[in-house]
Formats: sequence, C-alpha cells, structure tokens
Amino acid sequence: MKNSSKLLVVLSIIFCYVINPCHGFNNPFAKTVVTITNKIPSGRLEISCRSKDDDLGKHVLRTGEKIQWTFRPSWFRTTLFTCRIFWNGQVRRFDAYNADRDQDQCNGCSWTIMPNRFCLSGTFDGNFYFNKCYRWK
Repeated sequence: MKNSSKLLVVLSIIFCYVINPCHGFNNPFAKTVVTITNKIPSGRLEISCRSKDDDLGKHVLRTGEKIQWTFRPSWFRTTLFTCRIFWNGQVRRFDAYNADRDQDQCNGCSWTIMPNRFCLSGTFDGNFYFNKCYRWK
C-alpha cells in the first residue's frame, strides 16, 4: 500500500471518530437548539447568555416566556454558553450548554428556571432523552 493510501485511511478513521461521538452518526452537521423558560412565579426575570464567540444580549422574560437560540457545536467539544439570571435581587449563573456535558446527550436542550432549581430536558434527534434538575448554589 502506498504512503498516500495509508494516510488517506488514517485520516478517514480519524474523521469518522470525530464525527460519531460529537454529533451522532445520522447527521454530523446537526444544529443544537437551546431553550430557556421562566417558571418563576413572581414574574420578571432578566437573562443574558454568551459564549466565547457570541453575546446573545440581555432579555427580559415574564413567567412562561422563553428565549431560544440555535448553533452548531464545535467538533472539538469546546462550545460553552453561560447565562446570568437576575430576579428579585438575586443573581444566578449556569452553563446553558456545555459540550462536555451536553454534546452526546441533547441537540434540543430545554431549561426550565424555577426559584429553587433549574431543570434540563434533553432531546436527541427528536426523541425525548432525559430530564435532570440542579439546585441553585
């Protein structure tokens, strides 16, 4: 086997390895959708989310309202969106999307914000996958 053929085989294996664990086999170029819903009964919540590359700005959500954005995660598992939430004089921060945690679990990541916890419901390729809640620190 020629050197160029060996190189092509090695690169093909690496390419398949990178695509499969990062995005699933069916659609390696799938977009991820993150949704955050305000379920705090007292009403108004201010939220600002950003990644290393994108600042999504400040938004005001009343009870039941949501914010949503779409992106393509990095194949190198470096995508991170962090959000700061303000309500009733309280400030909270959480990672709305962390590739290490979410990339294999959801390409539809829906957060619900409540006074004492925040919950993530995940779907992967349109199928419900999990629901997990975290307590505010």
